[in-house]
Amino acid sequence: MSASADSSVLVADVGGTNLNLALLAPEGSRYRLLRKARFRTQEETSLLDPVRRFLEEDPALRPVRASFSAAGPVLDRRIHLTNAPWDIDASALERSLGMPIHLVNDFTALSCGVLQLDLGDPAQVTPLAHGDGSLPPADPRGLALVVGAGTGLGVGFVVRTAQGARAFPREG
Repeated sequence: MSASADSSVLVADVGGTNLNLALLAPEGSRYRLLRKARFRTQEETSLLDPVRRFLEEDPALRPVRASFSAAGPVLDRRIHLTNAPWDIDASALERSLGMPIHLVNDFTALSCGVLQLDLGDPAQVTPLAHGDGSLPPADPRGLALVVGAGTGLGVGFVVRTAQGARAFPREG
């Protein structure tokens, strides 16, 4: 097994409709996708069951930590899902899976992902014209806004501070 596979990370995006799981291996400042799977959130009774099934498919790829994003606020290391019949409890998952678990709101995760976009690549970012039709120059130091319709209407934004970029979730 490669060094990157030995330090793989389990990630999940938990929405009201779909639960997406993936194993990622670090490669420099980025990650390489090792495996992924999709489950139907409403058909599951918890996050733990599909995670266990996913990990059992390839026991040689054992992640060292996990990060889960979900629709809903993170309070006391728990996410009460806004559109699913169960919640996510990081402490309980740590006990069951034997690895550190980090929880974030799904639009916090998406907002952080915006920081990885190439502002000069029109396939990644579409500039919006001003009222006069002129296109503003992309400002890599500016505010970033993410809006997405899924099971609900999620909103996130990124502000840049002297300490670095900070992502914040909101509901639309």
